[in-house]
Amino acid sequence: DSYHIQISCKDVGSPPLEIESPKVLTVNITDINDNTLMFLNNLYTANIDENRDAGQLIVQVLAQDADIGTNSEISYSIQKEAQEYIRINSRSGIISTNSPFDREKNTTL
Repeated sequence: DSYHIQISCKDVGSPPLEIESPKVLTVNITDINDNTLMFLNNLYTANIDENRDAGQLIVQVLAQDADIGTNSEISYSIQKEAQEYIRINSRSGIISTNSPFDREKNTTL
């Protein structure tokens, strides 16, 4: 956030050298990252249909941060090991499939 402050100085000498000299100062307030982000739910659960095309919606996770400005921006990501199977939209938190799931071929994820 930015605030503008006008400061005026008057010469009260006799005779005054200058009547008034107003100046505007800009004060920038920067937020520190002092608030922890919080997910809206403590637990997210979803079912994934087997053998569906890539791009199937799994679940959307949502978090909030009470900071302001760039310190309140949230970017979602997932572990590299899971990226073969699922992806997450870094802005929206939407998690979807990256490839079809086949229980017979992959029993863990």
